[in-house]
Amino acid sequence: MFTASIKDKIVLASQELVENALKYCLMTKPIVYELGVSTSEVRVSVENTTVATRAMMLQEQLRRIERDAEGTFAAELERSMTGVGRRSMLGLARVCHEAGMRIAASVAGGDVTVVASSRRWFDRLS
Repeated sequence: MFTASIKDKIVLASQELVENALKYCLMTKPIVYELGVSTSEVRVSVENTTVATRAMMLQEQLRRIERDAEGTFAAELERSMTGVGRRSMLGLARVCHEAGMRIAASVAGGDVTVVASSRRWFDRLS
């Protein structure tokens, strides 16, 4: 598996989560980005407002990743390269596969919060 430095993990997770928030938000409320770094965890969180069907698609993609992260990554990578079928949903799979981070989401009404997190296995940012 590709091992990224912690800064690379943060950049990848931030780019993918913010890009998804911008693509799928309703622009009725601000998009909220938070980065948390503690002695035990790195956490990237993005909150936005979207429609119910998009939130359901997000939850289904997270279930696919949870069941088979490697297989989901491979399938989405192939879909992104061939352009066959539905639009690729590679971003979240990349965060799990390439950065080795966990992804979780919560949905409350139209508000969606997606969090990428990783245990901190280092003493300082390099």
